[in-house]
Amino acid sequence: MLPRRSKRVKTAHEVASKPKAKAASKSKNAKTALKAKDAKKAKPHPNAKKSNTQPASPEIRNGRGALRDLLEMPMDIICEIFYRLRPLELLRVARINKAFRSLLMHRSSTHIWKEARNSMPGLPEPFPGMSEPAFAALCFDSYCHLCSRPQIRDVVWEFRMRLCNQCKDTKTTLYQRPTPQCPVRPPVMTAVLSKGSRRSVLTSEAQETADKWKQLTDEKEKKKFIVKRKSQISELERHAAKCREWFMNFKRDRAQEIEMIKKQRYDDICQRLEKIGYEDDVAWVQYSGYALDTVAVFREAKHVTDQVWANIKPTVTKYFNNHIRPRRVADEYFAFLEHSMPSLRKAMATFARSYGNIFPLCANFANSSEVRELLDPTSEDDIDVDFDLLIPVLPKILDDWRQNVDRRLDTYLRSQISEVPSKINVRDLAVAHILRCRDCRQLVPSTGVMPAIHDCSQGVVRFKERLGDSDDPYVQALVKLDVKSWHPGNYYVMYTTLERILAVCGQDRLITVRELDRLDPRLSCNGCRAYRRPMVCRWREAVVHMETEWHPSYGSGKTSLWEVLSEEEVKKLAPLDRAADENAIRRMNLQPFWWCRHCETHGLNRNDMAQHVRDEHDIANPSDTDFFSSPNKPISAERVVYVD
Repeated sequence: MLPRRSKRVKTAHEVASKPKAKAASKSKNAKTALKAKDAKKAKPHPNAKKSNTQPASPEIRNGRGALRDLLEMPMDIICEIFYRLRPLELLRVARINKAFRSLLMHRSSTHIWKEARNSMPGLPEPFPGMSEPAFAALCFDSYCHLCSRPQIRDVVWEFRMRLCNQCKDTKTTLYQRPTPQCPVRPPVMTAVLSKGSRRSVLTSEAQETADKWKQLTDEKEKKKFIVKRKSQISELERHAAKCREWFMNFKRDRAQEIEMIKKQRYDDICQRLEKIGYEDDVAWVQYSGYALDTVAVFREAKHVTDQVWANIKPTVTKYFNNHIRPRRVADEYFAFLEHSMPSLRKAMATFARSYGNIFPLCANFANSSEVRELLDPTSEDDIDVDFDLLIPVLPKILDDWRQNVDRRLDTYLRSQISEVPSKINVRDLAVAHILRCRDCRQLVPSTGVMPAIHDCSQGVVRFKERLGDSDDPYVQALVKLDVKSWHPGNYYVMYTTLERILAVCGQDRLITVRELDRLDPRLSCNGCRAYRRPMVCRWREAVVHMETEWHPSYGSGKTSLWEVLSEEEVKKLAPLDRAADENAIRRMNLQPFWWCRHCETHGLNRNDMAQHVRDEHDIANPSDTDFFSSPNKPISAERVVYVD
């Protein structure tokens, strides 16, 4: 029988093969035990069924395959490799599998952890009684020491652990100072867990200290215990202060390092984008100050290698195509239109005078295909646009605009007024004749293009978003410039009020405007009799009266407030009616609705405009060919007769 292993005589070869390196000799036993443990194979149970599935490859199982050769190397080489790792990297290696954990957590591997700690500038030694791996986990790991919750960044150095907010609430208690009822308390380590809070203690440590205190009966032993605890706490506090100062510097340096890596990554990605045809987009990002570093793929703290670029290239190019390039094109359109808009407005004013001011609003005119062809920033022509090139195509632009107005307004009126046969032109009906602006509340006739030239500055701005529903950068630039546009939804259709008027006149709701004007009914408001003279008006003025004058019966929907005058009563009012017509013309001449045909002057009454033509344009006898009244006039109640 062979003697015991410990009594065997070592051969000369065995003695000669003993490692000379000090670090290798310390870890030889750990490595030998590790190999013996890996050599053991679990024997299958005799009754176990055989499976058809192939067993996991040793190169895949437990991550051992990729680093299997590392454990077969000599121990001095393994130590040299580990000497070049930082503490956090050692922790990650130790968690690869049990083999590495057994190797690095062995007591003989302490020198590896010390070397890793020394590679961190200014890092203090571990706390008294704390091992090197535990101290490395405290400094660099991010798990709660009590519940293993991840992503815990703050360290409570006095307690020598990381604590999540939940454990701070459940595992700690507020520190109780000595009181007259309890003048002596055993010293315990305290810490401020959050800014502005009171000092707290670990519940388990406080309970353990209290139990030891209760076991002491001799006063001398209690005094020695207090002195010893105070000495330990003072030492821990000094060490915690050093660790806290190092940790603050480490976080600051690490943040600066990460910021530099992110900046380098940002620059590398931009350079690679320029090489594949995104020069203009990258230049726009740098010029506009677009926050590209907020995008996830740009803010990662990783260097961009060829392999990394191959992985992120589809994501980056997709983001540039979907977000950056449309914004750049929109900005180019905006800059070009902003430069061209004063010239466009001036040209439009000149064109409008030639057509009696029956002209589209700026956005609707600029959105026509002929104007868009001129206002194209991608063309290589001069940036100054010659709008005189539009003069030959102005009739076509106006025809297209009027057809578009008719189509959109007809669709809108049919959506507001129900039960209108398709063969009837809804704009010919009296019930759809009057519209009210949603903002300025002016009444506008629905005939012709009158609603489309209503330049209410508030109403058109409200519906500018409807023009901007398109993804077209040209349209978006017009919206961004806050250019006026027209939309039929800016009007209320006064069909309810008109239906009441038609009911008083005894007419069907499908009567046309021409038929109602031919009948020319005269209506008298009985509601005005209570506080002034009776008022007699035509049907259009009746709608204005109901919108501007309030009577209690209006809101109830009653029609008895109005009555239709007979033919004899109308004949008696003929002189007053003629006087009302003359008064309406005179009032119209006094209104600021007149425009000059020779310049952009407008907003004057007739007399002032005639004087303007004489003074500014040297025309001795101005006529209607020199100025005109704006077609954008609201429906008013000028032709109203008050009966004594």
